[in-house]
Parts: sequence; structure tokens; C-alpha cells
Amino acid sequence: SGKLQRRFTRLLVGAAVAITIVMVLISMSIYFEHTKKEYTLNAHGAVRLAATEIDVNRIEEFSKRGQESKGYVETKLRLTAVKNNYPGIKHLYVYIIREDGLQVVFDVNDLEETEDTFGKVIPFDEAFIPYIDRLLAGEEIEDIQSGQTFGWQNTIMHPVEDADGVTKCYVRADVSMDIISDFIKEYLIRIVLIFNL
Repeated sequence: SGKLQRRFTRLLVGAAVAITIVMVLISMSIYFEHTKKEYTLNAHGAVRLAATEIDVNRIEEFSKRGQESKGYVETKLRLTAVKNNYPGIKHLYVYIIREDGLQVVFDVNDLEETEDTFGKVIPFDEAFIPYIDRLLAGEEIEDIQSGQTFGWQNTIMHPVEDADGVTKCYVRADVSMDIISDFIKEYLIRIVLIFNL
């Protein structure tokens, strides 16, 4: 009787643990999908708003003289405000598309990242290769997604046009799940601790 009771208790505990694990995995999966959609919508809103903050008629001057150009510092501050008001955006850039890559005009990074890539021409990485012709032509391109779960990143490129409809530069927003990875790790640690009580 005692053995049967202990075995039954172990089975119940095992079943409870298994159900809890399944529920945690399902809830995390739903959370990830919901967050990815939310962050992507945020990024699309951010690049459209950022585009309105840029004086496209001065973009070439900005690309050459940077902070020495009138209005450059103020524009960067406004772009920083845009980035900070849209959760999930890791980086915000403004690029001029050149034959040899992406020339950085504005680089709005996280606070802990101190390197400013202003003026540098960054060679097209592998993910951009299928879109080079369309970028050089000033066309819209679809989101570029890479990685899975914690490593997932979505890159949005939005053309910024002048009054004649000619694309002068692009706003780029990078959305990353890295931002919530610490939250998820803490959540899992708490689940483990509950089972060890």
C-alpha cells in the first residue's frame, strides 16, 4: 500500500512537471511570436517617422561634413528620440547607397556602444546581396530576417525620397530578440527554482 502510494505520488509529480514544461514552452513560443510581430510593427513605424526628420536636400552635405553641418546634431538627436520611443529597436541608421556599400550618415546605437561609424562605407553583407540593384535604384525592399529565437533579427530598410520622388537615402532599423533574452533567462531560472523548493 505504501509502495503503491509512493509510486502514484511520483507519477503525479512527474505528470505535473511534464505538463508545466509543455505549458512553459507553449507560452514562450506564443510570447516570442507576439513580440516579433510587435517589434516589427514598431520598426516600420520608426523608420517612417525617422524619414520625416531628415532634410534630404542636405543629406550629401551631412554625409561629408557630419557634425560641422548645420542641422546635423539636431537631426541626430531627433533620430535618437525616435529610436528610444519604439521598443525592440537595437540600432537605427541612415545610409546613402553607394556602388561599393552603405555609407553611414547617421548611426544611432545603444548607449553602451560607443563606436560611431559615421562616414564609413560598409560593404554589402551577404543578406543584402539579392537586393543591391533595387537599393541602388532607390526601391523598397522586403524585411531581411535572420536567425532563430534568441538570435532572431529583422532589418527594415525604408527609402527617403525628395520632393521629386527620388530616393536620396535609406533609414535602417534593426530589431532583435536579444533585447528580451535576459528577461527570458530570468523567467526560466525562476521556474527551475520553483521545482527545487
